Amino acid sequence: MTIDLPGLVARHRERALSGALTLAVILALIAQTGGDAGWRAAALLSLLLALASLVFFPAAMLRYRATTLLADPDRRAFTTPPPPGPVLLAMAFTFILVPIIGEDVADLVRGEPWPDQPAGLMSGYALAAAWALSLGPWLRLRLQPGGLRYPTPFGSLTIPWEALDPESPVVPARSPLHGVRLAVTRPDLVRRRGLPPPADRLPVPSVDPEYLGRVIRHYVTHPERRPEIGSAAESARLATVDIPG
Repeated sequence: MTIDLPGLVARHRERALSGALTLAVILALIAQTGGDAGWRAAALLSLLLALASLVFFPAAMLRYRATTLLADPDRRAFTTPPPPGPVLLAMAFTFILVPIIGEDVADLVRGEPWPDQPAGLMSGYALAAAWALSLGPWLRLRLQPGGLRYPTPFGSLTIPWEALDPESPVVPARSPLHGVRLAVTRPDLVRRRGLPPPADRLPVPSVDPEYLGRVIRHYVTHPERRPEIGSAAESARLATVDIPG
């Protein structure tokens, strides 16, 4: 029996980050109250945990390829699962930056003046950004009754079903790293906001591109099924029906 660690991290990203934060805070407290020996032990363990997260990152990004979509009935949408990579990076940032924040907090508690260059404050901003990126809807494709939507931190891309090539809506990618390549025949229908990626290369690292391509083709060629997107019944149907390529 094998444990799908990337899948566990992706499905339980809030718990993974909360656990990393709790452990990092404990190590920061040991570093501040355990003397020189405590500081060295906490620093070494924090570094090892951060390195482990970073070493695990490329394997998780390369190997985790889900063959399911998540139902979101409130938005009437299917979404691709969250990727584990940003969560692992945020965990590494947590193990590295929380001790730095702890140093400044301990100085303030001891009544020392606020430093001219507060490393703890800058670390807090960086940590908040890492958490926001890992918990946000980024690197995920949303399938809706009206089409596809791909949000990014800098904008979004919305592609109606009618904008895709009805014969071959998905172009085979050279490798899974290239994500999903959509064949858009009606670019005038595509709506762009901010700075979205091009439609012919959407990074969706958390799902098997062949499976996602089959699902997209299915809804392009079966418009009568689109109103059911996002429902529990449609999610169960996708899990049991063999969708042709």
